[in-house]
Amino acid sequence: MDGYEYKFIIDVFKPDTISMARLAEYMADLARLLGSESQVHFDRLEVSSLVLVQKIEPAAYPEVQGRIRALEAGTPSDDLRKAYEDINLKLQKDKGRAKLLPPKSAQIIDFPGRDRPAPTTYGPFSEEGTLQGQLISISGKDASKHLIIMDGPIRYSGLETDEEMARQLRHHTFDHVRLNGTGRWLRLEDGTWELKSFKVRDFEILSDEPLVEVVAKLRKVTGNKWSDGADPIGELLKLRSDEDQVH
Repeated sequence: MDGYEYKFIIDVFKPDTISMARLAEYMADLARLLGSESQVHFDRLEVSSLVLVQKIEPAAYPEVQGRIRALEAGTPSDDLRKAYEDINLKLQKDKGRAKLLPPKSAQIIDFPGRDRPAPTTYGPFSEEGTLQGQLISISGKDASKHLIIMDGPIRYSGLETDEEMARQLRHHTFDHVRLNGTGRWLRLEDGTWELKSFKVRDFEILSDEPLVEVVAKLRKVTGNKWSDGADPIGELLKLRSDEDQVH
């Protein structure tokens, strides 16, 4: 097939030393980095180190070249930056480095991988706040008790409370609760926040009623906007979204 070749070279692997699953992860990230996915094709592996050769259809070459130039200039789009960082994180874990060789160009995009500076974190910071989810565990043999809650797929551990509050919460295991207190947070390099600990001051039990039933009850209460609103569920979801942005 005619086209332009981009070679991605990883120094720490050869074709017979990288697992197929890990190779597929690198290929997926590389496809996101190059863009124009329907016109970018894996062509072959070369055996000097690990060389992934991609063939770019001529029609897609200007767009792919523009993305690589933006990366080189330090002005990548958000999706391009994310793909570049994901590749570097994999290389860092694999203790490797890599480079991307575009065709007919002096551009060489370096992926420092193992030689990246240590991630910068900020904190920890203390902040008053709330956590909510299903209470799934209460443990601890001394006066300090430890809780675990699940909010969908997110698991919160390191939640601490005293013996009296743990005794009250014990009757609500597997119920949905809102915990109020003080959290200790780290801000990671990628902008996400990691909870280190949370001291519970008090709690509330959340209703397990379906949202439709809650809205039906609200509509029966005279003198409130839910009885007049055309889309009360939408309003509730908007309020929850606003609340999440605050926290």
